[in-house]
Amino acid sequence: MKGFIINKKIKYNYILLDLHNFVKWIQENKKIRKSIEKIISIHRDQVNFKIINLIYEAFEDIENNKNTYYFFIYKNNEIITSCRLIIDNKKNAYMNMTHTNIKYRNLGFCKRNKSKFISLMKDKCKKIILDVDKKNKNAIKCNISSGFIFSKINKKSNNYKMIFYYK
Repeated sequence: MKGFIINKKIKYNYILLDLHNFVKWIQENKKIRKSIEKIISIHRDQVNFKIINLIYEAFEDIENNKNTYYFFIYKNNEIITSCRLIIDNKKNAYMNMTHTNIKYRNLGFCKRNKSKFISLMKDKCKKIILDVDKKNKNAIKCNISSGFIFSKINKKSNNYKMIFYYK
């Protein structure tokens, strides 16, 4: 599914992809693939991150009867923000891979990303869970403004677990 959003009077593209269409999209567009690798390598602190790692992660999800979806906001073959949703067979979802390009931070893209992705996935899941570093005040603020509520603290990672419930 493709569309666009407006942010500060500028039009940006978005795309929602299942695994099959994600692979096809990155095969067809080398610049997009490189942009995804760049943004994830920064956020995962993995200098040589390769897109094939995301595909392997999704294959593991398939083996566990889960479906993986990717959502990107982009302009001119540059990824602005990304998000991944992994949904189990009970329609419970786990959101991760929420990354915003450094050049586009503090402009509302994270909230737009999550809010649009959540609205597009409403028929596929009943709740979305995510973990957020309790020191990451901007991410916490974004999650709250996107409709997530605090659930608990993960004692192993010292992160907050937050949940979004569809109404």
